[in-house]
Amino acid sequence: MDALAILILANALALIVTTIAFSRSLHRLLRTRNPKLAFSFKRRYAVAIVLGGVMVTGVYGATLLQHTFPATPGGSSQVITTICTTLTLETVGMVTSFSESMLFNCGLSAAAITGNRDGTSTPTFTLPAGANSLSLVNHMDNAIICGGGSNIASGSPHAFSATDSLDYCLTSNSYPSGGIASFKVTWSQ
Repeated sequence: MDALAILILANALALIVTTIAFSRSLHRLLRTRNPKLAFSFKRRYAVAIVLGGVMVTGVYGATLLQHTFPATPGGSSQVITTICTTLTLETVGMVTSFSESMLFNCGLSAAAITGNRDGTSTPTFTLPAGANSLSLVNHMDNAIICGGGSNIASGSPHAFSATDSLDYCLTSNSYPSGGIASFKVTWSQ
């Protein structure tokens, strides 16, 4: 039971006791209607009960302090999501010293990045030796198409929409004989 409920009950009790104790007409009414209910109620007892009620009211009614919580802002969801942490290289048959475009996703039927809502997210990465650029291209189920996308730069925000379904396209102007080393892209918002 909280302090306000106790305060209300104590005040109601004090009001009832005071009404009974100081209302002679009510006291006489009780006495004449039912002699067995007749009682001798002295004013000093009524005063003691009223004072007790006031003490209860004072203890529970004293506000020590109050905190007002401000409204919180609406929550937001991530701009982009993914279903994998290690990407799949879909392009095969790279030829040394030739220009190559390599498609990376979460599998032929799963995009590397899915838009969750409109907004921007910022990539952080360092391209390894032999790689020249990294871009995002539209995902096509069961297709290896690495073109027509938009380049991304480390530290520069990229705009996404809620309907995006994207794969990575890594390009090399002269594919190295030893291949291209593994690297990470970290997205933040």
